[in-house]
Amino acid sequence: MVYVSMHVLLISVVYHFDVGYLQSQELGLLPGTPVGTSLIDAHAGGVGVMESVLDAESKDDSLFLQYSAMVPEFWLTEGGQSATGALLDYIIENHVAAPLLSNRAASQSISIYELLNKMLLSMSHEQNSPFLSALTQDTHVLPDFHGNRSPMADPKAKGVICGLTLDTSEKNLALLYLATVQGIAYGTRHIVEHCNAHGHKIDTLLACGGLAKNSVYIQEHADIISKSHLSAITLYNLVPF
Repeated sequence: MVYVSMHVLLISVVYHFDVGYLQSQELGLLPGTPVGTSLIDAHAGGVGVMESVLDAESKDDSLFLQYSAMVPEFWLTEGGQSATGALLDYIIENHVAAPLLSNRAASQSISIYELLNKMLLSMSHEQNSPFLSALTQDTHVLPDFHGNRSPMADPKAKGVICGLTLDTSEKNLALLYLATVQGIAYGTRHIVEHCNAHGHKIDTLLACGGLAKNSVYIQEHADIISKSHLSAITLYNLVPF
């Protein structure tokens, strides 16, 4: 199984332990001294949820290939996107309707993401949409606002929003938000497709971290990554909504 970083806003985790005798000799500390070691973003989630195993003959220079980087004596193939949670924040915070929605969400003691998800569900019912994803049939987002990390490895790549109008309503913000989530999900699919085309056999994705609490985010990833030739891909959410 290959670990694919989804960059789902993982918070750096610190593992605490007490220094043993041999460790104290190496570190110059007294035995029993509490110490901690931090892990970077996606590695923190990876250590907690899965192993990384790579066929020795399967190598691809466009992905980060590291040995013993996360699990000792195991290969790690890491593919991530340059911005996900930060991109969603950018799209929302730069819309004229954001302050009003933020205040409304605060008055209901929910996040603005929860409010937007509720709005999308209502909009889907109002428009008799066959499914929620169809709401963005005229709005599309290429999420490379901070370059493309994987699989293109192009820091100069740029993001695109297609389908803009003069609409500045709350519903317009909800659509832009959904289209951005979908763009991120297609970015994840691109990474999975690239890995599978270069010797990997990814059939399971595990989601953890802050964005895994977002039901629309998880549903769009499950729908988009599992389409057509990527059938049999299973996405498990490890964080309850």
